Amino acid sequence: MIDELENNKDLESFSKMGEAAKYFLRSAFDAIAGEMIYHIASELFSKTINEIDPTQEDFEFMKKASEQFSDSTIKEVIDFDSDVLSPYTQNKFSEAWEQAQKEAITTKYKFSFQHEVNGIELIGHITNLAFFIESLSNRHLFILLATNEIDNPTYNVLDRESVMGKLTFSFKTELKENKVKLGKISHLFSLRNKAVHFTAKNATNFKVTVEQLLAIWKETEEVCQLMFKKEELKSEPNFGEIISALKEDFKKRFV
Repeated sequence: MIDELENNKDLESFSKMGEAAKYFLRSAFDAIAGEMIYHIASELFSKTINEIDPTQEDFEFMKKASEQFSDSTIKEVIDFDSDVLSPYTQNKFSEAWEQAQKEAITTKYKFSFQHEVNGIELIGHITNLAFFIESLSNRHLFILLATNEIDNPTYNVLDRESVMGKLTFSFKTELKENKVKLGKISHLFSLRNKAVHFTAKNATNFKVTVEQLLAIWKETEEVCQLMFKKEELKSEPNFGEIISALKEDFKKRFV
């Protein structure tokens, strides 16, 4: 197929889309691993700080803080300019957090399928995984154009379509025959929209369970496998196999 690309500009575009896909996929799974490790560190930290005894100075700081936070309004939080713990205890907390972060990397900790992931690193995972799918769907359409399976006018129309529109077109036969589904990927892009438009409401609703993540990855893997089969790019990586390996590594480590 690569021989059918007409010029160096086509080859450069093709290559860059593939490199972008690799980058986004790697970044996505780095982010979700970071999110899970952060949760483990938080659990370890919460246990450690329970063993730190407050000093008399801490009680004085906390009393002052409680007097200022009468209603716990956002304005009060913004206006508050004092410490709530003594420098000694703050230092103890800082040391405990640093130690928890180190231990979290190697600590064995299993999450349930229903565990809710809602931390900031989830933004990185969702957006990068969505960018990964978008890069591959754009490259797939480019390949269809290069192999004359679609003409220039059709390509130009599809190029302005949403990612879901591009995928629906690319796999219309497989969707009709129920050989592939896009429901979980649609959910991914719904989450991506919440991440991109991070309003107060979306900040609260931006969450996903481990089970839902695994389902999104499984469907993404299946779509990538189908793309690889249709494109016949023997010299290119099989992203379906890569996602499968990343998914299994995640399950082995965290589930």
